[in-house]
Amino acid sequence: MKNEDSKIIIGRKSSVFGCAIKYNVLLDNTFVGALGNGNELILHSFPGSHTLSLLKGKKPDAVITFHIPVGQNETYFFVEPGSFKAKITQLNMESVHTKSGKRHTGRNILIAFGVLLVLGAIGNALPETENAPPESKKQSVEKEPPKQEPQPKADTEQKESPIAISAKELYDAYVANQVNADSLYLDKELMVTGTILDITQDALTNAPCIKLAVGDALGIYAVDCFFPKNTEETSIIAGFVDGQTVTIFGKCSGVAIVDVQLSGCHL
Repeated sequence: MKNEDSKIIIGRKSSVFGCAIKYNVLLDNTFVGALGNGNELILHSFPGSHTLSLLKGKKPDAVITFHIPVGQNETYFFVEPGSFKAKITQLNMESVHTKSGKRHTGRNILIAFGVLLVLGAIGNALPETENAPPESKKQSVEKEPPKQEPQPKADTEQKESPIAISAKELYDAYVANQVNADSLYLDKELMVTGTILDITQDALTNAPCIKLAVGDALGIYAVDCFFPKNTEETSIIAGFVDGQTVTIFGKCSGVAIVDVQLSGCHL
C-alpha cells in the first residue's frame, strides 16, 4: 500500500433490466470482486491514477480511468447497466457530502445519483420556501409575552415524551415542506414505526443502519435510522429481516440527499 489508504466505493443501480447479469470488477487489471444487481463493492487502494473495468464473464463491458488525489479518503462510482454496454460514472465529491456533515450509507449516496432527475420537480419547489419562516412561528415570536423567572419543574416534566409518527408520515412531511418539517421534528426525539426496507451499515463506521420503507413503489426512498456501533442492540438487529415492522427511537437529523435520517437510535 503506497502513501495512504483510500476507499473506492462502487454501487450498482437496482433494476429489473439486467438483474441476472453479474459484472466481474478489475482494478488496474487485477480482479477484485463481483458486482450484482443493486449491490455495492468497497475496495482499498492508494492515491494516484487507476483504471476500473467491468467484465461480463471475460468480455470487457465498460472501462473508466480516474485519479485519486492525495488526502481523498473516498472515491464513489455509480454503475448503470445498459442494453449494450454498462455506464460507469464517477460521482462529484461535493455532491456526496452534505453541508452539515451528516453521515449516510454508501448505498444511499450511489442511489441518489440515479434519482436526481426524478427529484427535479420537488427540488425546484423546496428552495422557494426555505427563506420564508413559517407563519405560525413568526406569529408566536411577535406575541411572545415578557420573560418570567424560570420555575422549577417536576421530575416527570424534565424530559419531553418522544413524538410518535410513522416512517411514511415523517417522509411525506419533508416532501411537502422541508422548512415546516424541520420546525416540527429537527433535533427532536421521535418514536418512528415502519416496515424494514433494508438492513445495512454506515459506510464509514460500519455501525448498524435500518432503512424504513416510506411507501414509494420503487423502494428508493427511506427513513435511515443510525444506531451506535457495538451495543447490546446490535445482536437484536442482526435477527431482524426485511418486511418486519419495528418501532425505533432516535433524534431527527433532517434530510441528507434524498432520505430522512435519525441518529443515536435505539429500540
